[in-house]
Amino acid sequence: MLRDALSYPRRDNSWRTVVIGGLLTFFWWIFFVPIFIVSGYSVHVLRSSALGEAEAPRFDDWGHLLVDGLKAFVIYFAYGSVPFLIAFVALSGTMFEGGVNGGAVAIVDLPQLIALVSGVLIITMAALIPIALTNFALEDRLGAAFEFRTIVNAATTGDYIKAVLSSILIGVLGSVVFLIGVSIYTTISTEGYWLLLEIITGTPDPTPDRISTLEFVLAVIDYVGMAVVASFVGLYVLMAIYHLLGQECATALVDDSSSSLLKSS
Repeated sequence: MLRDALSYPRRDNSWRTVVIGGLLTFFWWIFFVPIFIVSGYSVHVLRSSALGEAEAPRFDDWGHLLVDGLKAFVIYFAYGSVPFLIAFVALSGTMFEGGVNGGAVAIVDLPQLIALVSGVLIITMAALIPIALTNFALEDRLGAAFEFRTIVNAATTGDYIKAVLSSILIGVLGSVVFLIGVSIYTTISTEGYWLLLEIITGTPDPTPDRISTLEFVLAVIDYVGMAVVASFVGLYVLMAIYHLLGQECATALVDDSSSSLLKSS
């Protein structure tokens, strides 16, 4: 399971896909639209994995990717807002009760309890979202993402729970790779900084103004470098995790869903 997921982004020369996705992820904060395309691509990964396709989909049919990405954001927002809405309502009720009773709240540490419940809900929603996206992708209906009986049934299967735990491990491995990549990059850039400093100033003891300017340039380069590493590692991890989760929720979805795609595959 884990080995299959980790090898998924590398199959059939999929490095081109990783490069395109990594660049889109990196540039989204400049153009914004690319993040919707990447979200649409994640939906296509879930669909192809649920249908048993071994190779990753390519970045093509950009209009379709964009539309699916916009719909995916609706799903993300709907599920992601639940814990925060519950916390907001609960905290508002607590503040209202405190005002009515002169600040005397009967329940001890209620804000901490609300934070704990919200944390559990956030984790739960994070586990449900890939299933909701997969059901949407297979049915090609936005409403399919909110068929809660089907989604909860798929989320409570043993295979899917194992897949979620494996995806956490993939995320940890991705974080380690990111930290190693950043460490290597910053080491190289720092050494390059001192070399560049000496070349530009022509002296090993430059003025403070020149040092300050070059340090600013180095900080910008380091920031961009870390963003590049995060974008490519993040895209790779997303492909691996969504391939794994899409595979493992497929059986439960076909048992509860009317998806013609799954039932005919």
